[in-house]
Amino acid sequence: MRLYLAGPMRDHTVAEAMQWRKVMANSLTVYGITAVLPGFLEGATTAPLDRILSVDDAMKSHNFVTFDLALVKSCDVLLANLSYATRKSTGTLSEISWANALGKPVIVVGNNEWTVEPFVKEQALAVVATLGEAELFLRGLAGGR
Repeated sequence: MRLYLAGPMRDHTVAEAMQWRKVMANSLTVYGITAVLPGFLEGATTAPLDRILSVDDAMKSHNFVTFDLALVKSCDVLLANLSYATRKSTGTLSEISWANALGKPVIVVGNNEWTVEPFVKEQALAVVATLGEAELFLRGLAGGR
């Protein structure tokens, strides 16, 4: 199963944007779940973080949205971590909407004002409070291995 890891990136460093994604990617591999990162972060799993574009520079790229949509299409499930959101994230909301329109399950993590918004909660298969709860839910989707 391929899992797209969505979540706010503006107002965060690349290292901050990667932290939870690395943890989830590592913990889910054993269950046959392959994590897919937003395009410009993909190389951050192997390249030194100081060589990766800044979050803001990457989002200004004219190919960013097209590439991001292609990655969401290539996945089976989308996990949107809103637990650390400090403001609305246009990109994350777009990813949630794309996945929902494509018939892909969306799991949202967080217990804040953003997770109760209709455009978030009504598109989610599940809204959970923590990444640990999301991991358990995803294990079930993957066949409970």
